[in-house]
Amino acid sequence: MATIRRFPSRKLEDAKAWARASEDDPGRFEVIEGLPRDVVAVRAVGIITAQDYRDTLIPLVEAKLEEHDRLKLLFVMGEDYTTFSGDAAWEDTKFDLKHLRDFARIALVTDMTWLARTAKLFIPIVPYKFKVFPMAELDEAKGWIKR
Repeated sequence: MATIRRFPSRKLEDAKAWARASEDDPGRFEVIEGLPRDVVAVRAVGIITAQDYRDTLIPLVEAKLEEHDRLKLLFVMGEDYTTFSGDAAWEDTKFDLKHLRDFARIALVTDMTWLARTAKLFIPIVPYKFKVFPMAELDEAKGWIKR
C-alpha cells in the first residue's frame, strides 16, 4: 500500500527528502529540557502522528501528573514542523479532553499565522491561562510558562 503525505509548499525540500527516504519517519515530539519539573515542554518536528502522542507526549504528561496536580505545557511548532496527520488530530482531541483540567497554563510558540489565530479563538473558553508567542519570543515563552 502506498503512503501519502501532505507537505505545505514551503516544505518542498522536506517532501523531496521524505520521498527519497527508504523508511517512513514522519516526525516526532522532542522534549525541551531545562524547565521546572511541572512543565511539559516539547517541540513538534516533521509530521506528527497518533503514534507520536502515544509514544512521547501522553506518557510524559501522565508521568508528570504522578508528581504534580497541575502542569504547564510549552508547545513549540517551528520551521522543522510540517503538519499533523489525521490520526494525530484525533489523538490530540482525545488528549485535550482527557487533560483539560490538568494544565494551569499553556504556551504555544509558532510563526504560523493561521495556527496562532486559530489557537487564540480558544483563549476565552479554556480553563487555563493560554498564550501564543512567535518563535522569536521563545525565551519569553519559557519565562511565562515558569510562573
